[in-house]
Amino acid sequence: MVAASKPKPLSARRKLLFALLTTCLFFGLVEVVARCLTISQAGEVRFQQIQQVTVYLGRMPGDAVFEPDSERFWKLRPNLVQPGDRGQWWSGRWSNSLGFRNEEFELQRPKGVTRLACFGDSTTFGLGSDQPQCWPNLLQERLRHLVGQESLEVINAGVPGYSSHQGLRAMQAELPRLKPNLVLATFGTNDSWNWDNRADRELEPNWADHALQRFAANSRAAGLFVSLTRSVVVKPADAKWAEHANTNFFTPDTTWRPRVNPEELAENIRQMDKLCRQHRCELVLIVWPDRQQVAGEVSRREPWLEAIRQTALDLDLACIDLVPAFVARAPETLSLYGENDIIHVTPAGNRFVSDIIARHIESLLTPTDG
Repeated sequence: MVAASKPKPLSARRKLLFALLTTCLFFGLVEVVARCLTISQAGEVRFQQIQQVTVYLGRMPGDAVFEPDSERFWKLRPNLVQPGDRGQWWSGRWSNSLGFRNEEFELQRPKGVTRLACFGDSTTFGLGSDQPQCWPNLLQERLRHLVGQESLEVINAGVPGYSSHQGLRAMQAELPRLKPNLVLATFGTNDSWNWDNRADRELEPNWADHALQRFAANSRAAGLFVSLTRSVVVKPADAKWAEHANTNFFTPDTTWRPRVNPEELAENIRQMDKLCRQHRCELVLIVWPDRQQVAGEVSRREPWLEAIRQTALDLDLACIDLVPAFVARAPETLSLYGENDIIHVTPAGNRFVSDIIARHIESLLTPTDG
């Protein structure tokens, strides 16, 4: 009988290789877990914050009007009509079935229709006014009357709370779908807001995050794990934070970083212009005035507004600066702002804005064959 041979002991090299492989697998697993935790935290924090701002300002849950978005942090819920008992600022038609503050329209631009897409924040959305009274809708009425084009559409793609960082991401998602002839962009107000000493770009997911999100979307186990980590890791900003953030809008903590600094705003505009050129549409910038400027005071938003003006000059873009028009008609235009508000205008203010914008872009409109 032949004796069974004893297994040869692992060589030192094989032991080292096995140890390295085990170590790599361990740290790889740790990295996956950490990434999932990071996705849950970074991808949700801005959404949690806008929810708390909405609760603080509107006395209503933020998820009643917004839903999370991996690229833009949040977006409007579709088919949203707010009950009248929520007051002037939070009632009325907020979105159609496509998630825009419009009456229903065909997503694919019909042949022969000239389409304008208005991207911006709550000043474009028209917070404080019902949907028919917002300046993009009034602009459509005015341009159809002046230009004589019944086949003209103005799409209101404004979303409350948006910075230029979010606006750029919104354009990247919507321009291929909307295929507008002209894009109007109104940003700068929320860019200058100091929320939590973190810039919007810091909370944007990277390529690894996107890969994990796709993996989680296609794996029930991974999706469950991400959901569980989200519930553990993400702590909603509380009401005290929202009150501090609101105070920071008027008297900012200058030691904190804004959501988007003026240099980043300028770069976002450059990327918007590049994107519009790729989609064969023209970009028009709008500079929005605040109550302090109309009252002859120094506005904390001025560095951001100046960044818009200068970038428009550098890129040879059309820029509709509403500040001089409001200042020239002061103190009459002071009455166009909402009560206890320095940014949002009344329905009469929206009409004043739409008239100014219409005069500037009438010459830019040309019929299209689709």
